[in-house]
Amino acid sequence: MPGSDPAPETVSNRSETPIELRPRVWSMAEVLSEIARRTRKPLVSDCYLMSWHRVRALGPATLPQIQSRIDRLWGVEWDLQDGYILGRSRTYFARQAWDVPERLVTAWLDEIRNDPRLRLDTLARLAEWPESALTALEFHPELQETAPDANGFPVYYNGPLRFYGLLSPAQRKRVHSEGLQLAYPELSSPMQRHFHRWLLEQAPHVPEAGLAEASLRIAYSSEGHFQCHWKIGNTSSASDSWLDIRRDWLTGELQVREVDFPQRLAGKPLPAMTLRSPAGEPVLLPRDARALRVLLIRSPWLMPSVARGTGDEDLQKLSALLTARPELAERIRLICPDTTPAEVKAWIAERKLALPCLADPDGSVRDVVSGLREPRAIVVDEEKKVVRIISGYDQIRSVDWSTLFQ
Repeated sequence: MPGSDPAPETVSNRSETPIELRPRVWSMAEVLSEIARRTRKPLVSDCYLMSWHRVRALGPATLPQIQSRIDRLWGVEWDLQDGYILGRSRTYFARQAWDVPERLVTAWLDEIRNDPRLRLDTLARLAEWPESALTALEFHPELQETAPDANGFPVYYNGPLRFYGLLSPAQRKRVHSEGLQLAYPELSSPMQRHFHRWLLEQAPHVPEAGLAEASLRIAYSSEGHFQCHWKIGNTSSASDSWLDIRRDWLTGELQVREVDFPQRLAGKPLPAMTLRSPAGEPVLLPRDARALRVLLIRSPWLMPSVARGTGDEDLQKLSALLTARPELAERIRLICPDTTPAEVKAWIAERKLALPCLADPDGSVRDVVSGLREPRAIVVDEEKKVVRIISGYDQIRSVDWSTLFQ
């Protein structure tokens, strides 16, 4: 009616233009990121380690159709407020209690990056979580980039690892030195109960009356060789594996695959990368940027977030510096992984960024930054050798960009 207030913006009255989601993998995090990218709207949602692959069957669909299917399959309530797409799991209280805490996964990643031999203490803490929660870590991008399938260790060796978690500090120390040998009567009550449950899974035919004669040995060598042997009378079992992401789990042989640690780049020449300008022209780095000092590798669209803001405060800060000091622009390149030149061009115009941006539609930077938290900055010297690596939003946001161009 004339003079009436306009209808509030809601999910239902959004544009009906179909969009096609093409995430790298169909995890919840990647699908949420892809929705934000395709709609070019900031998105705020809780996020869990789970597969949303059944969204793929929709094909091109409108945003309300995509949201309706997600809600029907996984119980996510949607809204649109102040230009933000808002998502909230209807069972968030259960999901938060079920998922492996991110702080534990982050601490584990830091350990792996420093030492490829997995720590029994950390694995024992992980083994306390349900198998489904540990299996869901296959959708954790940083973990799978850094240590593919490492989440299988606390699943496959759950019994021995949980038993290790019951040991005293002195007993754990012996596990890492000469090995720990225990007879069943020496076990504490919690250890006996766990050993009994574990034994029922591994050897249900062993009579319970023989438990008093049981013995157990656990050892972990400095090379990452984990051994767990138990014996009851004439029945015994041995579990031998290598808890080292560089090695074959069973044989201990070093794998051909290079372990992706950030420090592998330190002091080495920046690898050659073929990229595209926003106009679609090929650009070879570092050859075509002789004054290059900093590579900022960052997805152009907004990632799922629990905080308000544009999500690109780091870029606005850098853009303001280059506007004030345009001579510095030749020393930096912003690379947008898995993005076409047209998408980068539209993004630059929309965000009004004064930044020299390059598209990477073929993902040529993946091997360079594998294992680094997004966004990533790589600083090189005059000879284009890597002298510093910065990764993660907290570190990037605190960077004094002017000091990196020296």
